[in-house]
Amino acid sequence: MKTKTFKILKRNSFIIILALILNSCSDDSGNTPQPCLDYNFYGLQIGGNWSNPTGQIDFIKNTTANLANPGIQVLSSALTSDNLYSNRPAFDRTNETLYFIDEFNGGQKMYVATPSVIDEINISPSASYGAPVYVGNQLYALEFDASGIYLCTISATGAAVRQGASIGPNEFYNDTVGNKAYGVASLSGSLLFLVDHQLYNVSTSGAVLSSIFANTSAGYAMYSDIEIDPETGGLFLPKSENGQRSIVHWDFTSGSVVESTIVSNIDFNPESVNLAYNNCGDRLLVLSNGTYINNAQENSTVWELEIPNSPNSGSILNSYSFSDMLLGLVY
Repeated sequence: MKTKTFKILKRNSFIIILALILNSCSDDSGNTPQPCLDYNFYGLQIGGNWSNPTGQIDFIKNTTANLANPGIQVLSSALTSDNLYSNRPAFDRTNETLYFIDEFNGGQKMYVATPSVIDEINISPSASYGAPVYVGNQLYALEFDASGIYLCTISATGAAVRQGASIGPNEFYNDTVGNKAYGVASLSGSLLFLVDHQLYNVSTSGAVLSSIFANTSAGYAMYSDIEIDPETGGLFLPKSENGQRSIVHWDFTSGSVVESTIVSNIDFNPESVNLAYNNCGDRLLVLSNGTYINNAQENSTVWELEIPNSPNSGSILNSYSFSDMLLGLVY
């Protein structure tokens, strides 16, 4: 009986250990690499290019693990007349619902994409909106008004309701083309927004918890998105300065921004780029439309980067160029 019990315990222990190995991602130290099975990124896709879009927008999902040879599945489609640029969407992963605000055409229209349908919704009241974030079963965005910048909730029908007072001055009220801000949920559930070089930490009720000016460079620096670092609570950002484009990391736990470079040379378009983090193996995806060099009209490229604490930190693992335009990449 004792021998039989020992064999059962030994067998069960082996099964548990095997299950942990097969279902876990690489640990942060890189000492025990394990299979990474979470490769289902989502996004929007438009046929053609900026100057000649096909007029159809697709909600897509990647279905293969190798970024060098992605498998793109079209979940739903709709017609659109807009020339869209890539910017950061909000994503409800539980219900596979993506929210993409068309910030490059005035910031008054939102695409809500599900596996069954893509709805084109006008946000009301008429204003300029951007930086959508989905957290706690609620969609939030910033409203840019002549009197300031406001946090809003956005309903499924596009109704925007202000939360609290203005979080800061609005220098972009008359700017109807381009991204004005970037948003992401913090580890604590508050909302982080980068507006120009000002980083706001805002509660879901609209209260400003902190505001940090990111004076990170002696020259002019342009930051084109923010993505949360789930290990430190810091941020990843695409940075452009003096013709140099890089992916950087911000640590702001001290109350000021401490910037470090992740990848020093990467050919993204700062006017059409967004980041998506995958904690399975510490991977960061960079999506860009066009190269920004000599106004080249390439369509879309996705780079897969290894970031700090991964085995090959700071390296580009894979890249893939799409024949169509890919927008709003999310995990």
